[in-house]
Amino acid sequence: MANESNLQENKIVRFLTRVFDLIVLNVLCVLTSLPIITAGASVTALYSVMLKLVVREEGYIVRDYFEAFRKHFKVATIEFVIAAAVEALLLADWLIAARMGSFSTVMRTLIGAVQIIWLLEVLFLFPVTAVSENGVVRNLKDALRVPVSSLPQAFVVVLVTLSAVLVTLLNQTTIMYGAVFWTCIGVALIAFVNARPLRAILRPFYQL
Repeated sequence: MANESNLQENKIVRFLTRVFDLIVLNVLCVLTSLPIITAGASVTALYSVMLKLVVREEGYIVRDYFEAFRKHFKVATIEFVIAAAVEALLLADWLIAARMGSFSTVMRTLIGAVQIIWLLEVLFLFPVTAVSENGVVRNLKDALRVPVSSLPQAFVVVLVTLSAVLVTLLNQTTIMYGAVFWTCIGVALIAFVNARPLRAILRPFYQL
């Protein structure tokens, strides 16, 4: 009975420790993203730690986070600027297409298809960058090529991420609670859940 009690206590301690780790990493990610332009480096650093955390290979999470942030800062920042620029262009195209009369539906359908592809690109771009030693161009290519090689795991990542976002945007109440959730633990929690299928996707192409 004593052994069972100790085992149960250890599980609780590990669970609480992991929750604390996620809160710390979430706060770090949010704070280092505040200049906005550094968001790409922040998400890359978060995934760098999470891909280790999920298989208990982490060291000191705060130190590891900032090491990854510095290591990938240049490449991830350039990627973020590209991602933001493409997104702004797609939004502008959508607004223009809305005024094109009879061609509006066709154009918006085409732009919507490109938008979906680009969202998938961005979703996998920073996890790829977290484990890559390559440059921006290669990472942009791999962010589409690598997930296609493991569609079931890629589908899990997409489903988890989009579900969390859509639930947050359901109504004013979910947006209010969602703001607290994402600020306190949400970003890190989603990254943690995604980390295991991402390891399966990335392992054939990168050293993990």
